[in-house]
Amino acid sequence: MKNQIALIILVVFFVLVASVRADFIEVRRSAHVRMDPDSASASIINLQPPIQLHLLQDQQENGYYLVELDSGDEGWIYRTLVRRFPGIMPDLVADPEGSLAFQQSESDRFQIPRDPPVSVNGVQVAPDLVVGSWNIKWFGQRDPSEYDFVTMADFVEECDVVAIQEVRGSYDRACLNALIKELNGRDRNFRFRMSDRTGYFHNPDPRKRTYTESFAFIWDSDRLRLKGAPVLADSPAINHPVFRQVPYMADFEVIQGHGFDFRILTTHTVYNATINYVRRDEIEWISGWMLDTQADGEQDLIAIGDFNANPPSQTSAHFFEEIVPDDADFRVLMYESEGAGEESIRTTTPTLDYSPNPLYRNYPVYDHILVSHAASVALPVDPMTRSADAMGIYRFDDDPWWDEHGWTRREVISAVSDHRPIWFKFEYLADDLD
Repeated sequence: MKNQIALIILVVFFVLVASVRADFIEVRRSAHVRMDPDSASASIINLQPPIQLHLLQDQQENGYYLVELDSGDEGWIYRTLVRRFPGIMPDLVADPEGSLAFQQSESDRFQIPRDPPVSVNGVQVAPDLVVGSWNIKWFGQRDPSEYDFVTMADFVEECDVVAIQEVRGSYDRACLNALIKELNGRDRNFRFRMSDRTGYFHNPDPRKRTYTESFAFIWDSDRLRLKGAPVLADSPAINHPVFRQVPYMADFEVIQGHGFDFRILTTHTVYNATINYVRRDEIEWISGWMLDTQADGEQDLIAIGDFNANPPSQTSAHFFEEIVPDDADFRVLMYESEGAGEESIRTTTPTLDYSPNPLYRNYPVYDHILVSHAASVALPVDPMTRSADAMGIYRFDDDPWWDEHGWTRREVISAVSDHRPIWFKFEYLADDLD
């Protein structure tokens, strides 16, 4: 009898522990809760985000989660329509607009190693200035509720300025505002500027199909001061004779530093194979810009973004040689890393966990950083390498958190991006020599 009582107590204990530790899900887009784990099953209710539900079963069935509704009924909801979170389901809180939103906690899944702060004029400042770039796939094409701003903010908050490519769609500004809201909810002071639309529109060349996008810069206004308004690097913005998307550029100056300022240009070259000659011209123009701009006075230059071009040692280089002409007066940091013997890491997000191609996880390297030689005074090491914590690629998709919470790679790409962000360091306290 005693053994039976002990067993009952033990079972009750584990049930209670399981209930305390049970995960929950958040509905991220319009979703039917069905009687059975099958798309042909009858719908119990159609839910609109944001709603949180108790998860009743750890394992999925046919891609469906078993959940409990507020009514006490149970039903099945498909995994791509929700996001799974660990622990007890939190309460809903009102956002400033008065709607209900899920109060996501800050993640610590990504950090860029920093040197200890130093005192400048009585102010403690980090001596590392981090510049990043991210092609966030069609950022603004979908409702903000369908993006994972927590993961995005985990990267952006580690940087002092980030160039964003592929900002497009009717939700573009709403998505940028949502990202800024997530960042500044972490006691930061980030701002952004977005460019006008640029691209092809009713182009007379039938191969140059209509496509437009914007760029954006996001920066920490406690660390950097924007000098003037960012501008597109050339005109016209629509149907430009060289570019599909005309690059966007801005000037920044460090605050509490030694007057170091720099000009940053961000680009997204064309990928379309039917007009790949456009990419060659785009890359050649940027190479010329790196040289000509230095002749005009500003010496500290960065060209960063999605070049859709591999380093020349890799297959399908896509005119990378135009980035680095024989007389180049600038450095290509991704190429320096590989030249120093570091393994190549692809900058696009893999869609597969495994591929028989041994180079699948290494290529392509489409996202690049060009820095003028004059700005080398501000680079922390030579050559620039990942092992020296001087630059890097954030492989957010390889975080085991996704697998632990039932996310597929395609779901991660949909919520975040099909590109990985890249970053590098300047010395914050470098002297401005131009």
